[in-house]
Amino acid sequence: MFIDYCGTSSGVGCDHKLLGRKICLHGGITIQHASGLLRPWGEGILIGCGSKDKRQFDAVSEVDWVSGAAFMVRRNVIDRWRV
Repeated sequence: MFIDYCGTSSGVGCDHKLLGRKICLHGGITIQHASGLLRPWGEGILIGCGSKDKRQFDAVSEVDWVSGAAFMVRRNVIDRWRV
């Protein structure tokens, strides 16, 4: 699903050329976080931290940052920034 979405969709994640994943603990029952938001003063907020996974964060949504543990970037974005 992760690769299919980024390869074929023009949804939020692909418009911005970056797609992140929800990270779970304890066999997929508890969410570590589902990306995050930044408050105006720079404090980060973990979305879904500690929540039971009931698929409430499975939809694509716009966030301020995604985890380095699981994300995809389109190749043309990397090529554009290559030094």
